Amino acid sequence: MKKLLLLSALTVQLLIQAQTTIFSENFGTPTATTTIPNYVNGTAPATFQNKATHLYAGTADIRNTSVSNYTGASGGGNLFINTTIGLNFIVSGINTLNYTNIVLSFGHLKSTTSSNNQLNVEVSSDSISWTQLTYSRATGTGTAVWALVTPSGTIPATANLRIRFTQTTTSASFRIDDIKITGIASTPCAISPVLVKSNIKNSCPFAPVTKDSFVVTNKPDSNILTFHSADTAKQSNIILSNNLSSGIYYVAFFDTAKQCFSSTKTIQVDSVDCSILSIYTEDFGNPSANTDFNLYHLGTPPNRYEQPTPPITYGGIGTVR
Repeated sequence: MKKLLLLSALTVQLLIQAQTTIFSENFGTPTATTTIPNYVNGTAPATFQNKATHLYAGTADIRNTSVSNYTGASGGGNLFINTTIGLNFIVSGINTLNYTNIVLSFGHLKSTTSSNNQLNVEVSSDSISWTQLTYSRATGTGTAVWALVTPSGTIPATANLRIRFTQTTTSASFRIDDIKITGIASTPCAISPVLVKSNIKNSCPFAPVTKDSFVVTNKPDSNILTFHSADTAKQSNIILSNNLSSGIYYVAFFDTAKQCFSSTKTIQVDSVDCSILSIYTEDFGNPSANTDFNLYHLGTPPNRYEQPTPPITYGGIGTVR
């Protein structure tokens, strides 16, 4: 049993050590109650900790009262959300790419002991679709008690993660402090392809666009360039045909040593069916006067035949009008 407990403790410790802080915000130390837009324009320490690299918005405000006091709390300033439904706070520009096991935590104070999740906590990678996270904290232990909260739910790995806090009740106010996002850094399987061209057209009457038409400049020896029908490269969406018809495709490197795909790059093919192209057209230009068939080709566009001579020869009895 002692060995099992020791192994469990070691595993937990390794996981803790592997977590890297991706983003943290301690809300500085305001000199007075300040709106979020004004606080963005403040001077340290009376401003957001990461205003130089991240974006902050919302209708709540920042205060220096009822400061956080849990173990490790930063104190100083905190976000205050009163009982007006719809008040919010949004942080964006958080890069969680190449991280797994992404975890959000924050200090949380509630003015009542009523149910949890009345303050909505959501994440998004595009500011359009939002995913709500759920959390719990001790209730019935008195009001105005700070606690560290770690919501559960999926936090995406994205170049621009957004976090949003939104008031949903008139029965309680909230304070937030020490927002932190951690994750385990992951090494990409392989580098992404660098393409000489990402958009290629065929030119009739030559051969159609093939996979060889796309040239990469950074292919490692152990990698294979693969073509896919979706932007996440998988064995199940590999394009097997060597000829590429018109459309959008996705290219990736497959690392034969690690047996995995890199992230993809988008390519476009514009392929014309040469078999249905017109061989010859003639619109007879726009003559300024009636002109003999045999002389009309001597005119100056648009007073002449559409097709040059040679190779087209025109003749006959009549006029162009």
